[in-house]
Amino acid sequence: MMHEWIWKTLILFLALLVGMGTWMAFRTIDQQAVAIEKLEATIQRQEEQLAYFQHYLRSQSKGEERSEKQQIQETVRVFVTSVFQVTEDNAQERKANAKTVMTTALYEHLFPEGEKEGEGLMYVHDVEEVQVYTTVNKEKGHAYVIFEQTMKNLANGKQGVKTITMQLSLKRVDDRWKVFEFETV
Repeated sequence: MMHEWIWKTLILFLALLVGMGTWMAFRTIDQQAVAIEKLEATIQRQEEQLAYFQHYLRSQSKGEERSEKQQIQETVRVFVTSVFQVTEDNAQERKANAKTVMTTALYEHLFPEGEKEGEGLMYVHDVEEVQVYTTVNKEKGHAYVIFEQTMKNLANGKQGVKTITMQLSLKRVDDRWKVFEFETV
C-alpha cells in the first residue's frame, strides 16, 4: 500500500508539475503575444509617421521647386520686357531692371556703356502675351519663352506683330536667378 501511495503521490506531483509547466508556458506565450502586439502597434505608428514625413518632404520639395520655377518665370518676364519692350522714355528703367536679372557679362553686351538710348529711335517695341516654360536643376535653370512683339514705326506709324520664341539659360547668383545666355529659336 505504501508503494501504491508513493506512486500516486509521484503521479500527482508529476501532474502538478506538468500543469504548472503548461500554465507557465501559456502565461509566457500570452505575455509574448501582448509584447508582440505592442511592438506591431509601435511599428505601425512609426510607419505612419514615416509616410507622413516622406509626404511632407515631397510636398516641401515640390513647393520649393514651384517656388524656384516661379522665380525663374519672374526673372524671364523682367528680362523680356527689359530687352524687348523699347519706348522713347524707358531706357533708364530698362537698364535698371536688366541689371537685376542678367549676369554682368550679358548686361554689358546688351547695354554697352556710352550708348545713348532713345536718341534716333526709329521703332517702338511692345511685348505682350509672355508665356514661360521652365526647368530647374539645382543651380541652373532653362526657360523657353514665347511672346508677341509689336513694332511701331515712329516715322509713318505702321505696326507689325511677330511671335518670338527664345531659349534662355539661367544660373543662380547670390540667391537670385540671372540670365547668362539666350538665343532665338
